[in-house]
Amino acid sequence: YGTRKGPYLGSGWTSTSKGNRIYLHVLDWNRKVALPRPPRRLGSATLLDGTEVKVQPEGGVVDITVPDELRDPIDTIIALDDWV
Repeated sequence: YGTRKGPYLGSGWTSTSKGNRIYLHVLDWNRKVALPRPPRRLGSATLLDGTEVKVQPEGGVVDITVPDELRDPIDTIIALDDWV
């Protein structure tokens, strides 16, 4: 798909990137998804179908939440635009 390694890697999730879009791959929702807050303003966060995802900045991290019914059991992909 023309992506490469992204800037985020955590326990239960990883990322890829293409241009100014980061694709966050959440593989395990049993862990909290908290990313380091980017140095610039936060961009948008959506599922690949365009559904907005809840993003809550708290201090130096950003918590990301997706409702249970929208989570993929194998790989939930969240597109982060303008986060780099």
